[in-house]
Amino acid sequence: MNIETTLSIASTKKRTLSFVIDDLIILMLIIAIFYEQLMLIVSHAPTVLTTEALEAFQEEMKHFSADNLLVVLSLKVLYHTNFVWQNGMTL
Repeated sequence: MNIETTLSIASTKKRTLSFVIDDLIILMLIIAIFYEQLMLIVSHAPTVLTTEALEAFQEEMKHFSADNLLVVLSLKVLYHTNFVWQNGMTL
């Protein structure tokens, strides 16, 4: 019996849902790792939405993203590599 005939490829809908679940798991890890930094940024968030306050908040978020891009990308790569290497699939 050929192994290829017993295995079926998941549908696009299932694969998309799996991708979303994986990204939510990674997002939770990112929030856990950067919780203090994120809470500091949120504490500086404007209570009154003026253009200047919103621009300052957006600038702070851009700096956070740029400063931590390598960590986030590394986490994604490690997550997918580890699970696929060990199990042939992610959670």
